[in-house]
Amino acid sequence: WNGFFVSEPTEGSWAALNGFDGAGPGVIQVAQDVNLPDSTTNLIFDYRAAWDVFFPAQDRHFEVSIEPYGGGVPIQTTTILTAPAGTTNLDTGPLTGIIDLSAFAGSSVRISFDWVVPEVYTGPAFFQLDNVLVEAQPKPGLYGSTVNGEIIYIDVETGAAELVNTLPIQVTEIEYDNFSHRAFVQESDGAFQGYEIDLWNGEI
Repeated sequence: WNGFFVSEPTEGSWAALNGFDGAGPGVIQVAQDVNLPDSTTNLIFDYRAAWDVFFPAQDRHFEVSIEPYGGGVPIQTTTILTAPAGTTNLDTGPLTGIIDLSAFAGSSVRISFDWVVPEVYTGPAFFQLDNVLVEAQPKPGLYGSTVNGEIIYIDVETGAAELVNTLPIQVTEIEYDNFSHRAFVQESDGAFQGYEIDLWNGEI
């Protein structure tokens, strides 16, 4: 639609796009079943929208629903954005949504992104969704690495050790920031290039 923003992914080269309009009433959905870690905190995602909703049409909504694993009646629904009837917005600009998932930590659920279109073609629109991630804090304890890139977790209460993952590089140490909850390793090849890693799964 002339005047709407041009899609620019906020992570990588791809993003999920839709028209946020259609032959309603209906719902445009993008959903995935997930097994949430015990230390899950938030669902974080980037979004961007544009619309020209005719008057006196009904408002449209962008919502995120938490459903039972496999789908079903939503357990929790959060409205993220409303496109009010009779308004025009050519570009909201890049926005970030955060939803508290701590109540579902350690469980299996379906996360569904829903665009509610209550009527039939009441004005053009455009939507971009990108960079969706589940944020989880690493388990309390000690984390270490071997020269071969093995990430080891040690339970300080029992002393039990657990192999989290093996990185594709040889590393010297792990540095962890308690404020941002981000972890980093550096290569042991003499150049000492640094990489951020996910302590939950040991991936770069």
